[in-house]
Amino acid sequence: MSAFAEVDAVERIKVVTDSASEIGLKEQKELGIIVVPMRIQLGKKIYREGVDITRKKFIALLKNTNSLPRLLPPTEEDFYRAYLQASKDADFLLSIHVSRRLVEMGDLVTSAAMPFAGRLHVSYIDTKAISVGQAELVKKAAEMAREGKGVKEIIRTVHNMVPHVYQYYYTPALDYMQRDSLIRPEQAILGRLLEVKPFLLLEEGVMVPLEKVLTMEQVLDKLYQFVVEFSRFEKVFIQHSGMGAETEKLMELLESYPKMKGKVLDVMDYGIGLATYLGPVGLGVTVCEGLEKPLA
Repeated sequence: MSAFAEVDAVERIKVVTDSASEIGLKEQKELGIIVVPMRIQLGKKIYREGVDITRKKFIALLKNTNSLPRLLPPTEEDFYRAYLQASKDADFLLSIHVSRRLVEMGDLVTSAAMPFAGRLHVSYIDTKAISVGQAELVKKAAEMAREGKGVKEIIRTVHNMVPHVYQYYYTPALDYMQRDSLIRPEQAILGRLLEVKPFLLLEEGVMVPLEKVLTMEQVLDKLYQFVVEFSRFEKVFIQHSGMGAETEKLMELLESYPKMKGKVLDVMDYGIGLATYLGPVGLGVTVCEGLEKPLA
């Protein structure tokens, strides 16, 4: 399976992604995106996102359990069904997914594509992102396909956009960080005693712990400074869960930033995928630089 299938002309193209992208039903329909449900393990139960659990229910469960969730890939059967649906009106399929260093997808894509060999060319793209960062790349691919762009051009464009998406989050969930071996047990204990507020940066598809602060004012300042350090950007997304007042303050700070004029600034609750890493309470920003100039 090659990421750059040799084709003589642009054919019918379909985009498949997973629910960690948090792309809503309206955009799925408008752009023709097929979404495969991720699975979430909480305790002994495994749920399929959007099928037998909603974000609201999941966040409520997290607040009332000592179990730590895990984000699992879709089943091969779910992938097969998505590819079967795509094969009905497409010859080329772009399977664009959450960072493989958070959830491995490559082998599943290969296995699910095998029954369609010869009639559906499947290309796998690792976004090295999650949530809205992943969604921006998926939607770009779908928009280009709708505009009649070729497979190689779409793949090249998405690959070039990947390193220009940045995700930075505050989370008080030290137990989640300990689970993922981002901090040691003694660091988690000390952090709780000191009421430390740590940050995570999604770097090269991996959650990396960064600096720690002690006050919420410092949290907001760090998030603001993260954005203003970019010399250029096209879009900024504020994502949160259970931090409405702090989100409003961050929104006010960013709206006052002169370079924000004419740029996209949006606010949203983060979904189930991010909640499995950040917990039920958190706040962060995703910055999309865009491409400096059109690709030749």
